[in-house]
Amino acid sequence: ATALGNLYQLNTRARSLKVANDSAKKALEQFELAYNLSSSYAKVHVLQYLAKAAYAAKDFTKAKKYSEEMLSGGGSALNVHVGNIILGLIAIADKDVEEAKSRLLQAGKIPGSPNLNASGPNMSLAKSLLQQGEKEVVLEYFDLCSKFWNLGKKSLESWSVQVKDGQ
Repeated sequence: ATALGNLYQLNTRARSLKVANDSAKKALEQFELAYNLSSSYAKVHVLQYLAKAAYAAKDFTKAKKYSEEMLSGGGSALNVHVGNIILGLIAIADKDVEEAKSRLLQAGKIPGSPNLNASGPNMSLAKSLLQQGEKEVVLEYFDLCSKFWNLGKKSLESWSVQVKDGQ
């Protein structure tokens, strides 16, 4: 079910909005099935997929529930990062910029994880806040991320210059 959910998740970036929406809903269904079939240990890892799929399917109630579950379980740094990013994106959708800013900083205040250290942090909430004119919090997030994303230090420095220059 997780593998099938991942396949559907790939189509959420389709050019057709209908295909993307349908794929997001199918991915969510498969991740929920995987979650229900998983041991309690494995459920912690499936939560990331669930939260992302629920957000992509625009089911913000489920996305919030799964994100909060990731944060309440004393989960991994990656779960803390992903959970806060999704809750921040939901806050943006609810026009709560202060909550979104808080979530962005919480997402950056992690020690890192093998996944994040290699591939880097999620920038979707930072981008949304930047579009709202929130430069300072984005710069602070970049600084926090530079503590664990060694491979991306040059990118973060370059982006910081661009943000400061209003680009």
